[in-house]
Amino acid sequence: MMKENLRNERDCILCGSESYEILHYYPKEYYNHKQYITYSWDGGHKIDFQVVKCNKCGLVYLNPSFTEESLHYLYPTSIIPENLTYNNLIKNHNFNFLIKPIIGKIYKMPLKSKVNMIDIGTRYGVLPELLSKKGFNAFGIEYNKKCVEVAHKNGIKNIYQGKLQDIEKISNELKISNFNLVTLIDVIEHLINPLEELRLISKFQKKGDRMIITTMNLDSLGYKIFKEDWHYIHNQHMFYFNKKTIEKLFHKLSYEIEYVSNTKKLIDLIIIPKLIMNWFKHKIRRDNFHNINEKKEWFAKHRPHFFDLFTIVFKHK
Repeated sequence: MMKENLRNERDCILCGSESYEILHYYPKEYYNHKQYITYSWDGGHKIDFQVVKCNKCGLVYLNPSFTEESLHYLYPTSIIPENLTYNNLIKNHNFNFLIKPIIGKIYKMPLKSKVNMIDIGTRYGVLPELLSKKGFNAFGIEYNKKCVEVAHKNGIKNIYQGKLQDIEKISNELKISNFNLVTLIDVIEHLINPLEELRLISKFQKKGDRMIITTMNLDSLGYKIFKEDWHYIHNQHMFYFNKKTIEKLFHKLSYEIEYVSNTKKLIDLIIIPKLIMNWFKHKIRRDNFHNINEKKEWFAKHRPHFFDLFTIVFKHK
């Protein structure tokens, strides 16, 4: 069980303000652990947590926040599957939204010059592997040791086990001083202090280099409808951005927005009926767990969300 001393109160990382309002509060039994299979990201540590909004700049974040020392509790190795193969990792990847329509527009393929790329939080290293096949000098860093072991076992070699802070050690090992492209796909929301951690990455980029971020969008239709029941609110996610707050963050790091990609509204309209039904199932199950004798399930089976992510290309000024 997570101990309370593994969380710290924090001020806003963007403006330093101590003033905030509580947007959502989740008591430790918000999801009953006898009724649900709960994991580290959904409240499995049986502790309370809250999401707050800075009254000065509008940044939304977890407060208290988890500490660096507690990260291993949030990312257990026990839930990583053993039976993954190279073929199914490559065949079932979900990077089509990124490689051709975004990266392919920035770096015309076939490449005419060398492009050094590193993917932070690469999981099994699939994105660097795919880009390597297209001529990129591509690498990845992954915190979860088990993910790296699975990747290496399946022949995906250009990924390193470690934290974001290990980028300097890895760059020295690779003899690469500059990464033209850095990607953080579903990662920035996990960082304990994205301002300081991204500043470290930016030291390995020059004017004209890009950093691509994919994260959940607080201005999305999904969050506006589902609020505290939104699929993306959980223990692993320390920060919640919209375009305004993420632009403020990168402005401090001398980056400007080059391109923003949002989910097409038509997709939202198509899936609304099913998601509304799931939402009702989710609320009924959570609020009436004493009277339900169904098979124990992971709580997020019905927890609702649209495709509430957006991808932003930042260009170093």
